[in-house]
Amino acid sequence: MAYNYIEAFTEGHSYNKVVAKYLIDKGIPCTVPELQIAKNREERRRMTLTEKDITLDLVPHILEVKNVSVEFGWDPKDFPFPTTIVDTVNSYEDKQQKPLAYVLRSKKTGAMLAVGPSSKDRWKHKNLYDKKQELTDNFYIVDKRDLRSMDELVEHILKLQKRTS
Repeated sequence: MAYNYIEAFTEGHSYNKVVAKYLIDKGIPCTVPELQIAKNREERRRMTLTEKDITLDLVPHILEVKNVSVEFGWDPKDFPFPTTIVDTVNSYEDKQQKPLAYVLRSKKTGAMLAVGPSSKDRWKHKNLYDKKQELTDNFYIVDKRDLRSMDELVEHILKLQKRTS
């Protein structure tokens, strides 16, 4: 089955809204930018550089949302694997504005965990085959010990908001 770019981005955008609602319910105003679909490879490249899954309204930061097929709960200690993918190396390195955090959301359970770039010095590179897109890419892999609960992420963002108000 061929990778359907439009379907994948549309689905991902809907999950961005789920994460944003969670944050709003926790007292963090945020916005999910309007869905944009690239018409060609050049537009896709430009969008990779500037794409924002969630923009925090009161602090100048963004969050990146990654929806994963792994079944996990809300406690990072219970994550079922010793490592997980954060992003492709090129996607992270090419972003003009690095995310404050990545939110990993389980498609199976709806649970969410966070990974902050503050742990980037411990991220490993690994070439992996992406079955959906049918390509091999270089990914950043994070150790389970660097996963954070959403409570920790929310607390961190609330502290940032207080500093700016």
